[in-house]
Amino acid sequence: MPTLQHQLQQLQTKLLSIYDPAEARALTLWTLEYATTYSRVQLLSCLNEQPSKQQQQTINDISDQLLQHKPIQYIIGEAPFFGLTLNVSPDVLIPRPETEELVDWIQQTIKTQFTPNQTIALLDIGTGSGCIAVALNQILPNLAVTATDISRNALAIAQLNAQKYHQTIQFICADILDTNQYSLFNTYDIIVSNPPYIADNEKDTLDANVLNYEPHLALFAPANNVLLFYDAILQFAQQHLNPNGWLFFEIHQNYAQETANLAEEHGFCNTQIKLDINGNARMIRCAR
Repeated sequence: MPTLQHQLQQLQTKLLSIYDPAEARALTLWTLEYATTYSRVQLLSCLNEQPSKQQQQTINDISDQLLQHKPIQYIIGEAPFFGLTLNVSPDVLIPRPETEELVDWIQQTIKTQFTPNQTIALLDIGTGSGCIAVALNQILPNLAVTATDISRNALAIAQLNAQKYHQTIQFICADILDTNQYSLFNTYDIIVSNPPYIADNEKDTLDANVLNYEPHLALFAPANNVLLFYDAILQFAQQHLNPNGWLFFEIHQNYAQETANLAEEHGFCNTQIKLDINGNARMIRCAR
């Protein structure tokens, strides 16, 4: 029977047909870790072992789906984010490292702009898996967190993640484009959103594993109004962000300056564009 070393080499070779070498290697290791329940260190020290029948079946099942471009996070139903392991499904976007950077920026802002032990009301708009809301609630004990999404299926995933970490978060199913639903909300010291920001005529530029599997509802904005959701959230924030509160967005790097200009047109100040670790304009912070 083939060893784990053989499995690693075989799967990595298969994945090279659709992924670059670094990603093929990462996906292969992730698959074997999941199948064996070993940590990375344990796995690399046990490559001469033979997988059990069940482990072999799991490796084969994941391999087949990876070769169809299905993201491994959806295959195994979980994704790492800011030191947490979150439930995910095709009803929510897969949490990304860039969003971890946004969470860190919010954390630093809270530490520097608010007084210690102050209870801070935070709203996450378009929460998806709840990654932003749950991560911030986990690391900052003085938050009162509300999270909203138009998708009930997404909110069910977010609620699972809050329960997993024994958190109390208020969840509201609402459409932020519908001003009639604004009455569902209170006022907040921080509002954050990672809204849809890819123009729907840019679909062809996306990798198959994103386009074919991730929820279009959370990805795409109209090509003729790509800042639609930013405009709506800025209008909402004029009524629902407390004085001296902060608004954070994850953004499309191609529309960074336009998004910043839009915030200022809505009367927000101290607007700052922040680059991610790859040097792309990825997030904005502004104040009321």
